[in-house]
Amino acid sequence: MTTGSIDEEHPKSAVRHVAQGWDEAFTMPDPIAFNYTAASFDFLGPNIAPFFPAAVHYRPQNDNAALVQRAEAPISTSSPAPKSHHDTTPPHGEDEDDSDNDNDEDEDDEDEDTGTNRAPTVLGPVRLNDVFAGQVVLIGLSQLLFGASDPDNDILTINGLTATGGILVQTTHGWSLATLPGMLGIVTFSYQISDGLLHIVQTATLEITRNQVHLTPNADVYAGTPWDDDIDALAGNDIIDARAGNDSVTGGLGDDHINGGDGDDQLFGNAGNDIIFGGNGNDTIGGGAGNDLLYGEAGNDII
Repeated sequence: MTTGSIDEEHPKSAVRHVAQGWDEAFTMPDPIAFNYTAASFDFLGPNIAPFFPAAVHYRPQNDNAALVQRAEAPISTSSPAPKSHHDTTPPHGEDEDDSDNDNDEDEDDEDEDTGTNRAPTVLGPVRLNDVFAGQVVLIGLSQLLFGASDPDNDILTINGLTATGGILVQTTHGWSLATLPGMLGIVTFSYQISDGLLHIVQTATLEITRNQVHLTPNADVYAGTPWDDDIDALAGNDIIDARAGNDSVTGGLGDDHINGGDGDDQLFGNAGNDIIFGGNGNDTIGGGAGNDLLYGEAGNDII
């Protein structure tokens, strides 16, 4: 193999001939050596293809490469290929301006993201527990906010709560709804859930029902609720105090003792020797079969 000397003053110096022109024929160096290595592998089974990494190493053979790179004028036999737009160097200051603009846009985007408030969200209408007619029920803030959340973790409040029935009063920790005797059906609450800036409209419902009770076929002693009760005493010599509310009481078989209490009651003794007191209110009283004692007491009663 014939190569130039690394000494710049030598007649065959590569650096010297770069500047003055090469006066001898070029001689190709020996073939470039490649080393191929492969790691060992294990047999994994008939259905599993083995895998092993491979590497190729390149060993340069020109010891004058560093000197040629320091030559004053490069040797070229063809015109240089055009550069792609990725390799183009922008004019002085242009890349700095672009980067500054990009940073400004990123900061603006961050400001918009951090400065945007999102409205609260809910899973759907709220279903509250049923209540008895004539009952006063307390409704807490957590019940009305059930299923509500805020994407920005803002504190949520309730505004403008209204109800389609009953007497609604705001308390220290929520609201109270006073139902009326004889009042049955669905009560709908409408209100706004607010995060301080935005709000959404939400609804909640509850149903006013009667307290239904079925006693045993034996001799029972039972006191009703202050609300509207439906009491079926079944058989047996029963003692029943329906208390307040517009109650409906059926004594069933046996010698029953029934007190309607306050309210417009419907009291029926059925078979047996019954004693019935209507109490206050406009009551409807029926003794049924047997030797009964019926007392309407205060109010416009029907016996």
